Amino acid sequence: MARDLHVVMIPWSAFGHFIPFFQLSVALAKSGIKASFISTHANIRRLPKVPSNLKNLIDLVAFQLPAALDEQQLLPEGSEATVDIPPEKIQFLKIAYDLLRHPIKQFISDQRPDWILADVIPHWVAEIAQDHQIPLIHFSVFSASAYSFLCNPSCLTGDGQKRMRSCPETLTSPPEWYDFPSSLAYPGFLATGMHEGFYKRNASGIADAERVSKIIQASKALVFRSCPEYEPEYFKVLEKIIGKPIIPVGLLLPEKPEGTKITDKSWIKVFEWLDEQSPKSVLFVGFGSECKLSKEQVHEIANGLELSGLPFLWALRKPDWAPNDLDALPPGFNEHIHGRGVVCFGWAPQMEILGHSSIGGSLFHSGWGSIIETLQFGHCLVVLPLVIDQPLNARLLVEKGLAVEIERNEDGSFNKEDVAKALRLAMVSEEGESVRVLVVCLIPAYITSMARNLHVVMLPWFAFGHLVPFFQLSVALAKAGVRVSFISTPRNIQRLPQVPQPLATSLELVAIPLPALDKQLLPEGAEATVDIPMEKIQYLKFAYDLLRHPVKLFVSDQRPDWIFTDVISYWVAEISQEHQIPVINFSVFSASSYAFFLPKYFPDSDAQEEATRLSLESLTKPSEEDEDFSSSVAYKSFEAASTYEDLYAQNASGITDNERVLRILQASKAMAIRTCPEYEGESLNKCQEITGKPVIPVGLLLPEKLPAEEGRRISTDQSWVENFEWLDAQKPKSVVFVGFGSECKLSKEQVQEIANGLERRFARSCLHWLGTATGNIITSVNWRLVVSRWMGFDHRNAAVWTLSCGFTAHS
Repeated sequence: MARDLHVVMIPWSAFGHFIPFFQLSVALAKSGIKASFISTHANIRRLPKVPSNLKNLIDLVAFQLPAALDEQQLLPEGSEATVDIPPEKIQFLKIAYDLLRHPIKQFISDQRPDWILADVIPHWVAEIAQDHQIPLIHFSVFSASAYSFLCNPSCLTGDGQKRMRSCPETLTSPPEWYDFPSSLAYPGFLATGMHEGFYKRNASGIADAERVSKIIQASKALVFRSCPEYEPEYFKVLEKIIGKPIIPVGLLLPEKPEGTKITDKSWIKVFEWLDEQSPKSVLFVGFGSECKLSKEQVHEIANGLELSGLPFLWALRKPDWAPNDLDALPPGFNEHIHGRGVVCFGWAPQMEILGHSSIGGSLFHSGWGSIIETLQFGHCLVVLPLVIDQPLNARLLVEKGLAVEIERNEDGSFNKEDVAKALRLAMVSEEGESVRVLVVCLIPAYITSMARNLHVVMLPWFAFGHLVPFFQLSVALAKAGVRVSFISTPRNIQRLPQVPQPLATSLELVAIPLPALDKQLLPEGAEATVDIPMEKIQYLKFAYDLLRHPVKLFVSDQRPDWIFTDVISYWVAEISQEHQIPVINFSVFSASSYAFFLPKYFPDSDAQEEATRLSLESLTKPSEEDEDFSSSVAYKSFEAASTYEDLYAQNASGITDNERVLRILQASKAMAIRTCPEYEGESLNKCQEITGKPVIPVGLLLPEKLPAEEGRRISTDQSWVENFEWLDAQKPKSVVFVGFGSECKLSKEQVQEIANGLERRFARSCLHWLGTATGNIITSVNWRLVVSRWMGFDHRNAAVWTLSCGFTAHS
């Protein structure tokens, strides 16, 4: 149950898709998550090598692409990605790709992963996820801005599409759902092809827009390879139009190469030539492996490079229309640019080129992945957008002053003068100085900040059963590279375990003094429920609520990416809304407990709300809402009365616990629960069904087991040395451990009856520990009573535990 989480990654068969999926797989594996990356044999071979320290967590799963289309000569043999075929053949690749539905369905049925992360093309994953009750997340390799322009669910299919996206002209202006100024739109010469390619059904039998619609509808959340710092307005509009959690996972930057590790002799010569050039003087030209340039486009780019007078390095893939490499270039071109420019055909070590000190600018198609790679090096950008999202990305780059776009005629054509003008503007002219200052001096640091660790704030309630799980989750997140700010009071922070030394820079303990109340209401120094009797807890909540203002100030200053909150701090909902920071409710209770209570907070009607939330009897009966969900979870009558009182009774804080929980659940984008699907999978599914929100099992967050000798060194108290010596003298698995924790307040009668029952029932030795017991209760020589507020216990001779069934102790 404490195993690594397992996700299945299903990218579309295009380089601009499966590379980001691979990079996300690596990032997840670094966080301890097992990732099964599914593609075809040829595509798997094209991936970068899996880091050696992650090989046990990344499983590259290769399926054979069905070859039925080969016989009809629709898809050339060996074609397994868009790079292998001309654009008109991509529809047939989609047919073959869709035939992978069956082996992928079988794989998921066998593996039972915790999550599926899917691209936009495999629409059939929605059905697989539903059949096997496995939550689906859609990972978009496009920018948030491009996605928000194209993928509003209300206009992807049906009447909405006919009304809002009926013709290409509807793509030539910003959409009506943008409530802010925007330049995003397609030029007329690209709108027609985009409209037809996106909304029209192709040989695969389904339009791309329909594929997107099905994936969005089935997904619990959408993940983007982007950061709100770059496109904040578009993240906000996505949340509005999608209506589901929108999660930025950062830019997933490829690692910068440390020096050139080139063995190919031709490329060694190229880098020697680069070494001879002045810093930031050379233009790199690269349109990637997917881009199919026409003969006219290649020749105008070449002539424009010559006319610009700039030194350049052009990585050119031989076009299909050229018999050989040299035929791709204008006659005499190599002679004209000799010594000033270099043209290399075929594969190019792009990251090494971009990282070279002599490279100062890039001419490319403005694909999102290429933008991310290029900006981090502080290059001037010249863009020539051609297909899909590229025109939208280019508009935003130009709008932000980060790029110069090559001017084009109404039919999309351009000439060498247009190319040369844009290149000189970006690289050397006085007019382009502002662009150069921005991208050279500011953007690399800006990109680094966007790629920074995610930052979450943890806000637990002041009870040990809450503080400790929140701390354990904080440690787990910090190990995954997330920056964590854990907020509590000075005394509660002193009570926490020590932050592991390697995580000291990632896990910050933020101590905020608890506002003082009258000592008659809340004793001095009381900062947690363990410090006070039950009847005083209402006053601790009153003081806790006064932390609203310093917490609000901290959140306003820090601007974290997420807030993880407990159920008591209801006022976090208001802070979250005001600062537009998403909230996750982290439950320290079991999923079965949540599944029992959630219908009370998410009723189907006002009448049901009246019946369930205000009925004491409803707490004594299992949920009967779903015939497929049987449960015995319910309170006994004597337990229900006190629980009902705790939930619904007014207290000194001025708000019932029931209302606190309700406000947090309504404000949360998702729920994280300290549990595992293996233990209570049906309850997790039920929680998700009731709330309509992602419910994320984060595992049991088990404390690390200590060797017996290490456990004995925890305390220097001589009595504990004697206790362990006594345990050593007992038979293996013969001792019963009795413990009710530091929060449980047993009455005198309860303590005595437990003691008497233990003495009568067992003839063999028993170690008995009571957290707050005092006095000599048991005198039998076969028993050992330990009176202590603290205990670390993991001894080989302990066989049975008697405990209060709190979920932490249960774990």
